[in-house]
Amino acid sequence: MYNSDLVIVEKVIGEPAPKRKHTSEGAVFLISIVTAVLVSLMVLWISGGLVSSKAERFSNVKQAGCDLRIISFYDRYGERLNSPWRIKDRIYNAGTQSCVVESVQVNPKGPFPIGPGDVFEKEWIVERVPTLVGIDLSVGLTNTTLEKTHIQLFGEQ
Repeated sequence: MYNSDLVIVEKVIGEPAPKRKHTSEGAVFLISIVTAVLVSLMVLWISGGLVSSKAERFSNVKQAGCDLRIISFYDRYGERLNSPWRIKDRIYNAGTQSCVVESVQVNPKGPFPIGPGDVFEKEWIVERVPTLVGIDLSVGLTNTTLEKTHIQLFGEQ
């Protein structure tokens, strides 16, 4: 090794200097882009921009002499990203007799009759994206005991 041109010897006093990590400009740029995309996706998710702008749920209730077709759906009420949401429930009596329906979530005023071939509609506006919620629905023919069933409708979070 002595007197060789191929060996380089460096004299170090104390601890050797730590190796430096060099971060390239490309890596910093890539990390910045990924962070910006993730933040944008989180903002869109929270504001409802990544959620479907409309959805519907169908339920069929054949109980206590009633034959009801129930549709619950929601959509955006406006065009803007921060527009409110509209929820609409429709109950159609497909049976041949008048049916009494009771549910605090559907009509807080109390039980109400729906004649054969008639439709009951309820619509309201909410600020946040609606979700499916389970509700209790009592149904029955006029002047009979109502029977309870459980269905899912769209509602507030």
